[in-house]
Amino acid sequence: MDPTLLLLASFSILALVFAATLFNVLREKRALGRLVESAVDFDAVQDAITQLPAPHQEIAAQLVEAINVRSTLDEALTKAVVRATNESFEPPLARRLITNMLLALVFFAPISLALIQVADRVVKTFLAAESSPSAQVYLRGQSDLEAPFSLLHSVFFGAAWLVAGLALWWALRWWLLRPEVREARFIRALLECAARLRPGVGAPVSARLCELVAPDRGIQRPVVATVLWFLAITAGWGILYATGSMRSQNAAQTVYDVWPKTTLIGTTEALELPAHAGGRPLPTAPQPSLFIDAESVRLGPQLLVQLDADGYLPERWMESAPDVSRTTKGYEVLEPLVIATNTTRVETLLDTLEAFGGRYRVGRYHLVARRSFVLRGGDKRVQSTLPSRVGTPIQAPGLVLRVTQRGVTIVEENTEILFADVAWRIRLREAVRVRPDLYGVEASAPVRVQADPALVYERLVDVLGAADSSCMGTVDCGLPGLGLEFVLQSL
Repeated sequence: MDPTLLLLASFSILALVFAATLFNVLREKRALGRLVESAVDFDAVQDAITQLPAPHQEIAAQLVEAINVRSTLDEALTKAVVRATNESFEPPLARRLITNMLLALVFFAPISLALIQVADRVVKTFLAAESSPSAQVYLRGQSDLEAPFSLLHSVFFGAAWLVAGLALWWALRWWLLRPEVREARFIRALLECAARLRPGVGAPVSARLCELVAPDRGIQRPVVATVLWFLAITAGWGILYATGSMRSQNAAQTVYDVWPKTTLIGTTEALELPAHAGGRPLPTAPQPSLFIDAESVRLGPQLLVQLDADGYLPERWMESAPDVSRTTKGYEVLEPLVIATNTTRVETLLDTLEAFGGRYRVGRYHLVARRSFVLRGGDKRVQSTLPSRVGTPIQAPGLVLRVTQRGVTIVEENTEILFADVAWRIRLREAVRVRPDLYGVEASAPVRVQADPALVYERLVDVLGAADSSCMGTVDCGLPGLGLEFVLQSL
């Protein structure tokens, strides 16, 4: 059920209680007014007595009878006032307790139902997360828990207004329907009725008695209660304001220190790694590192080829490159780490990886980039990898991305995400998140990336990292990526 409807139901019940309280007050005042107005003869006043509430009828009837038989007016009034002060003008304790319990249930039942819905959604999310692949657990936590906590916020917001409304209703009821006020209204009606039935007759004893027993009917107590309530609300607001910095920290982007301790791959000053918020941790098994800077391509310290002045590879460069079979021979599965500088062209990158992989039978490459996220005690800097292949995918791709200088195009949807849009990373990430076939524990469909040859390596890694990110906001949350498998091709 919609929580908004539940909140409206609670406020509707509160409005009905307000209306019922005002109706009871007006009905009692009307009955007492009718008693006074009909006190012109004894027959008319008898009819008016039958319209009074139950606690009033017997006392008013005895007063009218005593005045009718020509008893002393002072004595009749004194007896009536004494009986009125001894009469209880509220229901028995057991009935009041039951009524208050039922009212509390009626008031808070809709809000309680909304809270039960929140708990049910959280439990369902937890059970679904237990049976989901590990890569989807955090994503489900972000997407599925957002709605319950938004609902929780709405419920508590509505509950605060409901409690405020209950406080106002209680103040109104205490002011108009508490036993002392009903007693004072009734005694005044008796005095006015007796005065109209016996005009000109004095009653000094009963007048003095009324001055002694008359309760306070002013609004001082409701005003004091309202002021105290607002002071309490102000004190609560002050506490929330004082703890605002702590709450803002709790509401900030969550940061997780889940990365393993790995040895950072050293780079030269001329080689600047790109940065992004996606990818996997570095492989635990050591792999050779393929360095591509602005001047050369190296496998570890071994120079493979020198780039020309424009950063391009010479033709048929692999034929003249030194043999590094001895370096690559000891690996059961060769998956080199690729460390390229930001300004490397995609054309140079793909040509290098394709030629090197064709000669040494590379399974896939790990494109290395740097990550930095905030932890207590300072920033944490690690390196992540984006698993990628070059050429034709082994299995049918689940998603095709076309990357140009202008932006990213999702080919299946014919949707173009422009780099000029400040939220392009978020849009690309959301497009990937709705495709659970692309990530998971078992083998998933690869993502084919068709890149413009003139694109720089920094932009390519930025696109891959945005698609592979597990972080919701723009701040790096420190979580590993979704684990996408990319297949790189040239346009």
